[in-house]
Amino acid sequence: MVRRRYVFYVEGYDPQGFDGYIALFQREFRRFLKLWPLQTTMTAPDVDPAGHAARWTMTAAAPNWQVETRYEMMAWHDLAQADLARPFLARLPGIVTTYGSFLLSGALFRIFRASWRFGLFFMYPALMMLLTLGIAAVIASVVSELLASYGSGIARTAGTLAAIAVAVAAVPLLKQYFVLQLAQMWVFVRDQIKGRRTDFDRRVDEFADRIIARAKAADTDEIVIVGHSCGGLVAMLAVNRALERDPKLGEHGPKIVLMSLGSIMPAAALHPAGHEVRRAIERLANTPSIAWLKFQSRKDVINVFKFDPVTALNTPLHGPRHNPVIVAVRFADCLEPQTYMRFRNNFFRMHFQFIMANDRRASYDYFLYLLGPAPVADWPSGEWQLLGRFGADASFTTSPDLSAQTAGPA
Repeated sequence: MVRRRYVFYVEGYDPQGFDGYIALFQREFRRFLKLWPLQTTMTAPDVDPAGHAARWTMTAAAPNWQVETRYEMMAWHDLAQADLARPFLARLPGIVTTYGSFLLSGALFRIFRASWRFGLFFMYPALMMLLTLGIAAVIASVVSELLASYGSGIARTAGTLAAIAVAVAAVPLLKQYFVLQLAQMWVFVRDQIKGRRTDFDRRVDEFADRIIARAKAADTDEIVIVGHSCGGLVAMLAVNRALERDPKLGEHGPKIVLMSLGSIMPAAALHPAGHEVRRAIERLANTPSIAWLKFQSRKDVINVFKFDPVTALNTPLHGPRHNPVIVAVRFADCLEPQTYMRFRNNFFRMHFQFIMANDRRASYDYFLYLLGPAPVADWPSGEWQLLGRFGADASFTTSPDLSAQTAGPA
């Protein structure tokens, strides 16, 4: 059983920063304890002076086990904040060329072939901006027609001003529904795979060095690197660079597990310029010393459900395949029926369920993975097998007892 665990959490392309994520984590931690009767502690978060990390320690204890988890948020939201702080008109050419790049390179076709739902999500920002432009054009035309009797000059000027007013009024809505943020995320992905983000590359190198240092410290049983959403791409790149620096990483010291949660990595891997991403997939597929678990959900349109990067990309194998293990997550098992029905069509809420607490005991439980005694890499080995080892009081047996499980697949 695990007694000490170190978790690196890599955020997605999200400008909310430390305060937003820490508040989410603390709220969901309290919800988790309503389901699991554990004795717990959690220290106040300690933010690194450089602003690239926040750390806190948690303990969880049941009648026959206790685990200490050191949680470190590897942050890069400052890069997203800087991107989104630029005026929209200054960012618009990058958005247009990004979609052009994915279209002309054939990557957009490959994305839709992998998953039409993810393809629509990829196109969502472009479609919403085109819709806004279309509405503005229609209103401009109507205003110009209504004022045509006052002269063509006045009509055209009034129409133009009306179109500008519509576009300006639409900006808050585009922000509210994440259109501008997601559009900029795809620009970031395009720039990253083309080697244009040296600031990001330096951050990934820093993350890799921190993973290596923690492994060399050998003061924990298990190291878990979690990447959510765009963070799934970042975490994978960080582990790959760590392996480049230390090819024996994972062969010595604690077990190392990479958890990709609802990752948008396929968008980068399917672009012809995504050489580093495909090299990372190849390295991990052929590395037995690191476990890579790729969690996907059909209900999450922000990931490519059933996407196996090794088979989809014809990744070369130099022996037995080791990674990734594809794990399907049913959010309907995790949530109460009324909660699931309320949020099932809220795509962003479903996407964040990967890092939120459950309403019901289920084989996927983010907080139980991080705080529980079972090694994270063991959870996908058999659905309900590990869950069945937990009693009502959260005690844990060393052999499965399926009669003890409290919930089953819906």
